[in-house]
Amino acid sequence: MATKDSLGRWGEEYAARYLHHQGFQILRRNWRSDAGEIDLLLRRGDIFVVCEVKTRRSHRHGHPDEAVDGTRLRRLCSAAEIVAAEHPSATVRVDIVSITASQSGIVVQHREAVTA
Repeated sequence: MATKDSLGRWGEEYAARYLHHQGFQILRRNWRSDAGEIDLLLRRGDIFVVCEVKTRRSHRHGHPDEAVDGTRLRRLCSAAEIVAAEHPSATVRVDIVSITASQSGIVVQHREAVTA
């Protein structure tokens, strides 16, 4: 069984491929900013997306996006503000991609425009 870190890396790669197929351009992975590390920085048209990816093997300990607590969400919003300052004419939002990879299959949920 994969370790937590390798599952997380796998989930980020899976999410990047999924989002690319949805029309997003992957600008950066594991981008470090003053607000902390961002899993994926994406762009589609004039919309920039600060994206957090959470991957779990089951919902036994809750849905994957429940791991994005208020503190983490505030950091993501701070990172979005940094991106907005760099691209003042663009729309910037925070998204969360939750992946559950169990023996019964892979389920991806993409929540757009999450706010603190």
